[in-house]
Amino acid sequence: MLFHKEKSIVVLATKFSTAANLVKKVKAIIKNVPPWLQIAKVSIDNRASFELDNGSQIKASSTSVDAGRSEALSLLVI
Repeated sequence: MLFHKEKSIVVLATKFSTAANLVKKVKAIIKNVPPWLQIAKVSIDNRASFELDNGSQIKASSTSVDAGRSEALSLLVI
């Protein structure tokens, strides 16, 4: 998502807190990338999701019947 524009990622886990924790770790990794490698920066920052200024986004979700339904995803992390 850092090197590709307009990517949509959803993280699914049995508990919402587990999925949110993974999103938090990804956010920390992106914020600590060396300056010469920072192609995109975090533009919208929420507890369970964030979006980069290149249009890529990642969201946390708990597993349910309709989790991720009707979304055009680039990557699904289970």
